[in-house]
Amino acid sequence: MLTELESEGLCLAGLRLATPDFAAAQAPAAVVQRGAIRAGEAVLLLAIRGPHALGLWRSLLGPTDPQLARRTDPSSLNARFGGESRDEALAPAPPSSAARAAAAVVWAFGGRVDAASPSQPSGPVHALQISPLRTYSLEISGPPLAFATTGALLGGLLLRAGRLLNFAVDATSGKLVATALREGGGDFLASCENLLAAPPSDFQGGSGAAVTSPTFRSSAAAAAAATSAVLCKVPVNLGLKLVSQENGPTTSAAHQLQALAPLTGAGAEMADVALEEACRLGEPEVLIVGLRPRGSEAPLLLQSVIEGIFAKFGPQASVPAGQDVGRAVDLLGVRLFDFDVLTSLESDGEALSAALAALRRFRCFSQIVRRSSDESSDGWWTGVGEAERSHGTGICGGGPTTLLCLRGEGIIDGFRTFLAKEWKLAAATAGDVVFTPDVRAARRAYRAFFSSGEGIGKTFEATVPSNDLRSTERFALSIPGMPSEASCFPRRLTPQLTVAVLFPPSVDSTLYRTLAAVEQQGFTLVAATACGRLPDATARLLFDQEVADEHLSASDWPAFREATGGSVDQGQEEDDDEGNFRCIWLVLSRHQAVKRLAQLCGHGNPLVNQQHLHVSLRTGRDSIRNGIRCATSCASAEALLAALAREVAPRLAPTGTGRRQLGVEATANEQALECGLVAVAVNQVDDISPADLVRELHHALVDRGLAVIGLQFISGQQKWLEVPPGRAELLAGFAKARPAASRVIELASSGKPFIVAACEGPQACTHVRAALASLFAAIPKGLETYAPALSKEAVSDVACLFGRLFDAKHYVLQADD
Repeated sequence: MLTELESEGLCLAGLRLATPDFAAAQAPAAVVQRGAIRAGEAVLLLAIRGPHALGLWRSLLGPTDPQLARRTDPSSLNARFGGESRDEALAPAPPSSAARAAAAVVWAFGGRVDAASPSQPSGPVHALQISPLRTYSLEISGPPLAFATTGALLGGLLLRAGRLLNFAVDATSGKLVATALREGGGDFLASCENLLAAPPSDFQGGSGAAVTSPTFRSSAAAAAAATSAVLCKVPVNLGLKLVSQENGPTTSAAHQLQALAPLTGAGAEMADVALEEACRLGEPEVLIVGLRPRGSEAPLLLQSVIEGIFAKFGPQASVPAGQDVGRAVDLLGVRLFDFDVLTSLESDGEALSAALAALRRFRCFSQIVRRSSDESSDGWWTGVGEAERSHGTGICGGGPTTLLCLRGEGIIDGFRTFLAKEWKLAAATAGDVVFTPDVRAARRAYRAFFSSGEGIGKTFEATVPSNDLRSTERFALSIPGMPSEASCFPRRLTPQLTVAVLFPPSVDSTLYRTLAAVEQQGFTLVAATACGRLPDATARLLFDQEVADEHLSASDWPAFREATGGSVDQGQEEDDDEGNFRCIWLVLSRHQAVKRLAQLCGHGNPLVNQQHLHVSLRTGRDSIRNGIRCATSCASAEALLAALAREVAPRLAPTGTGRRQLGVEATANEQALECGLVAVAVNQVDDISPADLVRELHHALVDRGLAVIGLQFISGQQKWLEVPPGRAELLAGFAKARPAASRVIELASSGKPFIVAACEGPQACTHVRAALASLFAAIPKGLETYAPALSKEAVSDVACLFGRLFDAKHYVLQADD
């Protein structure tokens, strides 16, 4: 029994073997104790002392009835050492309050009982050994803490460590350090085996409910076993370091990147506006959740809050497949601090004022449902709430203030809805849980309480692995040396390139829908080009990505390769019969482009998207032929861009030993089938969307029965593509041969967006001119166009500008072939 007491962080402060007489046996204030103590029978009296001693002892003891204890709590002391009835329990139930426990200790250890006055001994001699209060610090090491079990670990720490003064990442070591005040300091650690164990499932001491799931208990126990806590040197200023909004963290990386400028003045407003725009475009938001100090209720409250948030936003949340791309929510950090100690030690008045201003921005349940004013939660960090102020008591629960730092896309609005409409935790609706209602408040709270620790992100484990499609890190642009605040709160938009490939049989309709969708989502079309079958290496790159995302299986390779153009047969040239297949590559730019396009595409199987009512760009009957493939990570986007650049660059300046010509397949009706060409350059770049231009032109051509068999669109100068030197000579020669196209070629040569399309069909030249009229109706200004008037000119122009046509009856051949 003593061993288990010590393993829970409790100590034996008094031990006495007594044989009370009748009067002494009737003197205890508690009825339970009077029933258990019998006059003339020896009784062993123990004074147990430690943080939350009553609750822990009650949990260790178990039910008072040993028979019931053996059925419901077989590991309890009463189950193992009790008799057969309540009278034979190892010990009676402990007192219900600290005051009653103190009265019982006075009776048991207050000296010899005076027979004349048994209820109030005269001149008591206290026989208790109580150590003096000492401050100590613990360094917590082991694997990074997991979101799912952090609540249990910290609940156990709060339960047994004593008065927790601070818990934060140490900026020097990068490890979690807890500083606490307790009788005897850290001496109890030598025998406390369960310091980080989850609070017992039957622990009583707060309004929160501990999780009793066997799966959860086992995972929490495994996490506690893998995590160790050892005594360390108490940090300077107890580790209670605040950061002012003016100066920011004093890290060299911060000064080099100039990313942590003061959060005041016009610069702060511009930074906040940029941050809000980035979050609107899919940048993961930071949410700070605060817990009001609640004394003895704090361990279970902290555990219940973290587990409740994890159940809602963790990977097990019921988010339909295809709608969870990049939407994982990670726990970035936890900060606990005793505000009374912080204010007494903080010498930087500016930092303290900034911290208080940040805490005042937090909002609680009654405020978001408009039941109380914005000022009603002021002072929540001291534990004094609206109820206490309204009664004029000013009495707080004591204990540390807790801040949880979470990050995920749309997490602020998601948490607001969860708190206002779904969360049934009594403490949440009572106002004990507060949060930052916008990204501006989150930035200021993060800077004051988290950004001084460089270890953030290393001490807490990501909710899902970085290669998981739900991970936010999978889509993040990594910038070496970037401090944590700059990566969590970008002060400028960072354009990101991504790639989509559109496949038969619905290339034209998919192109229209895709360009319309990306235009609505703020994408910029960088390039669009028609190509033939995918090279084996590129097809394998896409296939491996789909297999890793669990949209395809390894056995689907033959069918997938057929859907992407098929492999080259042995003895066949790579270019042979390439014109029988056509796909369209799109290069798009946007902040968080890779993630947002993957979200628009959804699950690889269109039927899954339809089942969950997810409006997806994918169409078709299965995961093999779904119409569109896209990059689903930054790494795959870079690899696909490199593959596209290798394929497209030579086609921008096709070469040959002689003048190229067009041929027609023998099965085609050469007289009825004409070839057409249209070239468009943008003069007023700021007024015209490239995606809108390509969509309207392509739709106008297809709507008139023309097949687009060649397409090249390049939007200015792009780093991903090295345009071959022969491109300028090709365009100059074309402008010289076709004076009517000179203005279009001039704009294209100067880097303006330029699109050229080859098409075929009956009366193609006539339909091309009609398509241009339709284009001018949709985009009346800012365009320069060229289209040959005669079919003979169109044939010559197509042969000049295109080295290969796709899914066409016409084909390009050299004059000497």
